[in-house]
Amino acid sequence: MKKNLFTTLIIIVSFLNSNANTTIVNSLVGLTNAYTNTYPGDSVIVANGTYNWGEITLSNNHGNANRNWIVVTSQTLGGVIFSGTTYLKFDGTKILINGFKFQNGNAGTNPVVSFRTSTSTFANYSRVSNIIFDNYNTPSPDGNIENEWIGIWGIRNRVDHCNFINKSNARATVVVWYSNATFPDKSTSTFHKIDSNYFAGRSYMGGNGGETIRVGVGNNSRTDGYNIIEYNLFEGCIQTELEIVSNKSCHNTYRYNTFKNCNGGLTLRMGKYCEVYGNYFINDDPTKTDSYGIRIIDKGHKVYNNYLEGLLGSQTSSTTMRTLIVIYNGTFASSDSLNPLILNGEYLPADSSIVAFNILGMEQHILHQEIIVGRELIQLGAIL
Repeated sequence: MKKNLFTTLIIIVSFLNSNANTTIVNSLVGLTNAYTNTYPGDSVIVANGTYNWGEITLSNNHGNANRNWIVVTSQTLGGVIFSGTTYLKFDGTKILINGFKFQNGNAGTNPVVSFRTSTSTFANYSRVSNIIFDNYNTPSPDGNIENEWIGIWGIRNRVDHCNFINKSNARATVVVWYSNATFPDKSTSTFHKIDSNYFAGRSYMGGNGGETIRVGVGNNSRTDGYNIIEYNLFEGCIQTELEIVSNKSCHNTYRYNTFKNCNGGLTLRMGKYCEVYGNYFINDDPTKTDSYGIRIIDKGHKVYNNYLEGLLGSQTSSTTMRTLIVIYNGTFASSDSLNPLILNGEYLPADSSIVAFNILGMEQHILHQEIIVGRELIQLGAIL
């Protein structure tokens, strides 16, 4: 009886897999039509080549979070190059966008890849993987025309194993967006994951707006995001913006990332109850004089088991915002419902945060430290 049941299961699985369809396309019309008509388990393959297709809008309502992936992929990894003014937006459920390369083009003010096709139609449970973005910047005299390279909307999406190289114009490279809310109202929790990516050469020199990853915006900063940012490498980021990673929502986790020879650091800019652990902040380049570690702002964060070495911001800059670990005193609000963006100084104070078991290295000195902090400004590492 058990043997017959096992044989029956094999037949059922084989039957389901045999229904999967693979379509190869080499035109924009072919891609959009094929995508619209795919079902879980189906694949659309774009034939290798270089294409300038302008706006690519992919819309599909056949996906299911509990079924197989709907896959849109290049014929070979990196074999499809999008250039010119090509940009891609898609919706659907459990969609995998894989293997493309965006090189030496620009998307205007649009995200190069967006997890939505309209203000109300999102991709959910979906994944953008193995994509290369290289010098895909919108030209302007001062670089101030804004767009992100990936805009993440919806819920439970993932960006992984992508390369982001040489972004020079304004707005963060990758942005987690929430539905509209007015501070302190909460948007929908997103549960995204950004992992195993390579970020290099961020070079926007216009000041604010040069982040590499931003999770939320000020008006949404009381939203419980539950996003995870892990196993990413940030290297040679030379932007004038203080923040390489900017947190602007609650309950996010930043772990196992490496920041190598960068100007800037990781800032818990707005939002509560985030965890930062297992990260490496390393600088062995004497020209990276604005390198720093972690800034803690707002309430209830946990920062522990991080390694910080050779960071020079605390030695070369007069600002208190560039040192190994900054616990910021900020400005008190008369009410927790008051948006910090309208406060004098625009920073809420660090409060009830834990900073423990980090290794701080400067000028060959290493400090193991454990501290619980309240409402004072403390510059850890500045006296080493």
